[in-house]
Amino acid sequence: MSTYVINNRIPRFPLKPHYPDRVELQKRLENVFQVWLKERFISNLVRRKTCSQLYDFSCWMEDRKHLVETSRAADFTAWCASQGSQPKSDWGDFLVYARNRIPDLAWEPL
Repeated sequence: MSTYVINNRIPRFPLKPHYPDRVELQKRLENVFQVWLKERFISNLVRRKTCSQLYDFSCWMEDRKHLVETSRAADFTAWCASQGSQPKSDWGDFLVYARNRIPDLAWEPL
């Protein structure tokens, strides 16, 4: 069963607009996210809570025109603090994971 079926809240990853295959890249990033989530978290409940928090963060990113390719771990930590919550995952770990699996995105240098 996919995380999407369990959760219905896969993050919407805002990407730079210049990609000719932007929709396909977003789908690939969503798939990479689901694999990362399953590899990092054993419990379905923890996955759902983590996924929900990252979904809210991705909506915030989209509202403020922040992009995955330019995102940093500290962005998520600061967002969590502004929401009065603790991070349920390591956003920086996901970004490293995604960089390794989708190197054709225009990632900003670390």
